[in-house]
Amino acid sequence: MFLILYRHLSFFFLATFFLLDTLAFAEFTATPDALFAKESTHVIFRFIPTPESVSSPPQSPHYSLIELAQDGSVARYIGMLTDEKALGDEVAGDGVFTRKVQLNEKVSGQIEFAIIDESSPLNPQTITANELSSLILEKTIVKVIRHPSFLELLEQVWAKLKAYF
Repeated sequence: MFLILYRHLSFFFLATFFLLDTLAFAEFTATPDALFAKESTHVIFRFIPTPESVSSPPQSPHYSLIELAQDGSVARYIGMLTDEKALGDEVAGDGVFTRKVQLNEKVSGQIEFAIIDESSPLNPQTITANELSSLILEKTIVKVIRHPSFLELLEQVWAKLKAYF
């Protein structure tokens, strides 16, 4: 009985492993993923779509970068991503869509960005948050942190010195 159960579980885990290996996941990153408040920083957003997320026709996908508001609506439309060695893209035609953006945030917190498929007939600038969720392919977060004060830096150095001695 135990041997039969062991064989069934082994087959299940093996099948699950190979199934997960064949699934493709889109990748959406921001570099750097953290920046200082009140400081202008260039952030490069990269999107690598899965074959399932490529719009039709496959040779002309239209992906755009948007900033999301707290309620999930569009806070700011940033622009199209490119795979043509422009706007921060390093290699043309490699399937990595890129957009270089200069951010200068005033307060600390986090900003949520999303990639949307522009081939949809819906206008992302005028639709509701519920309708927008159907257009979003991937999301990422950029953290905005404040600079530590001089006293905070001294406290950190003092703590390290105390731990050392």
